Amino acid sequence: MRLIDADKQLEWLERELHYSQRENRQDEAKALDMTIGKIKSGAFDPPTPEPPKFKAGDRVRSRARKKVEGTVTGYSESGKRVRVVVPHPRYDWPYTAYYAPEALELIEEGTHEKD
Repeated sequence: MRLIDADKQLEWLERELHYSQRENRQDEAKALDMTIGKIKSGAFDPPTPEPPKFKAGDRVRSRARKKVEGTVTGYSESGKRVRVVVPHPRYDWPYTAYYAPEALELIEEGTHEKD
């Protein structure tokens, strides 16, 4: 997805509209005016990102490996993967794993601290 600066785009379109009106190019002016209206209405704004599905403290399970359960501690730097602390099945220490959100299912909501 490419993002543009809508304010700069509107500034340029309004200059072009003024020029088209001054030169009596009605069809061009009408198209520019419609485009300006669409941009101002938010028709081309990027989609609002979905809020994270999991929050720190949630207990989750791997959809593929049902025995793998852990606690969400946050998200990766990119925000695309869920960081989960999983107890090691044979040793007395946990490990950190990163999962795509769709690869996890919620077992129990954790207690979330309010900021």
